[in-house]
Parts: sequence; C-alpha cells; structure tokens
Amino acid sequence: MGFIIENSAEGMLWLKYKFFEQGISPHEFRKCQMRDIKDIMDIKDTIDSKAMREVEVRDMMARMRY
Repeated sequence: MGFIIENSAEGMLWLKYKFFEQGISPHEFRKCQMRDIKDIMDIKDTIDSKAMREVEVRDMMARMRY
C-alpha cells in the first residue's frame, strides 16, 4: 500500500513532513541545502534496508537450525 508523489511540490511537502517527524522544524528544513536533504534520506534508506536484510538473515538462520 502506498501513494504516488506526482510533482516536486508534493515531494517537498513529503520531505518536510518526514523531517518534522524526526524533530526538524519547517524553518530549519527551509535552511537546508537540497543535496544535504537527499544525502540524509539516502543514508536513512540504506540503514533501513540493512536492518531489513539482517532480519531476513536471522529468520533464515533460525529456520536452518530446526
């Protein structure tokens, strides 16, 4: 389940919301450089995907033992 971001204005609103969830005010968000925002989102995505892979590996290892 998800949704489609159709234009850059919606994309910026989504990013502003995600940053607000993490405690960054809209004022601070506006002061950020776009490349910095993209770098932060890339790092977060990488960490999240690594955590998901680790869970999958642990599940596979648990199934192999029995």
